[in-house]
Amino acid sequence: MSIEKNIRTQARAKLKQNSFSKAVFGFAFVMIMYMLFSNLAMLLQVLLSITVSVFDNNVFVNVMSILFYLLILGMVVALSPVVIGYIRMFLTDKDEYNLADVFYYFTSPQLYIKSMLLSLNFLLRIICVFVLLMIPSIILETFSKSFIAISSNSIYKVTHNSLVICAFIALFAFCFRYFLIIPLFFADESKGINNYFRTSIAMMSGNYDKVFKLFGSFCGWIVLCFTVLPILYVLPYIIQAFCISGKSIIDISRNGQNYEVF
Repeated sequence: MSIEKNIRTQARAKLKQNSFSKAVFGFAFVMIMYMLFSNLAMLLQVLLSITVSVFDNNVFVNVMSILFYLLILGMVVALSPVVIGYIRMFLTDKDEYNLADVFYYFTSPQLYIKSMLLSLNFLLRIICVFVLLMIPSIILETFSKSFIAISSNSIYKVTHNSLVICAFIALFAFCFRYFLIIPLFFADESKGINNYFRTSIAMMSGNYDKVFKLFGSFCGWIVLCFTVLPILYVLPYIIQAFCISGKSIIDISRNGQNYEVF
C-alpha cells in the first residue's frame, strides 16, 4: 500500500470514528461565515462604485480602492480564527470531533490575536511572492501597450497567459513550504509567529514530493466537487488526510525517522 493510500485510509477511518456529520456541519458553518462576508464585500463594492461616480477624482478613486482592498484583507484575517479552529478539530486526538474547537481561538483575546497574526503573516507572504511572480507578465503587458501591433499578436497573448499560469503554479508550489504552520501552532501555541514559518520550511525540506503526491491523489475527488459530490463532503476528507500527514511529518522530523514509517 502506498503512503498516500495509507493516509487516505486513516483519514476515512477517523472520519467514520469521530462523526463525519460533525465535520460536515463544521465546514458548513465556516462556509456560511464566509458567504456572509462575501455578501458584505459585494455591498461595500457597490457603495465604493457609487462614491467613485460622485467624486470624479483620480487620487480619491485610488485612495478609496486601496482602502477597500485593505478592508477586505482585514475582514479575511478577522474571520481566519474560525478556519484555523476548524482545522484544529481534525488535529485533536479525541474520540469524537468537538465543534467547540471551531470557536477555540475566540476563547481568549491572546489566542484570537495570535491566530489572526498567523493568518496575516501567511497572507502577506503569499501576496508579496505573487506580486514578484507577476512582474514578468506585468512588464510584458506594459511594454505591449506602446505597440498596438504586438498587443494584438497571438504570440503575445499566448506568452502573457503562459506567464500568468506559471505564476499561479509557482505560487501554489510555494505555499507547500508553509504546509505545517497550523499543526505546529496547534502543537505549541507559545512560540513566536515567525518560528512556525521557519520550522515549517525546515521540516518540509525533503518532504515536498510526499505532500505533492498526497495532493495529487485527491485530484479526482476535487474534480467530483464540480460534477457529482458537493465540496461540503469532500473537503473534510481532504483536510483530515492533510492533518494526518502534517502531524506525521512533524513527529518524524523531531524523532529523526524516515517518512516511510507511514
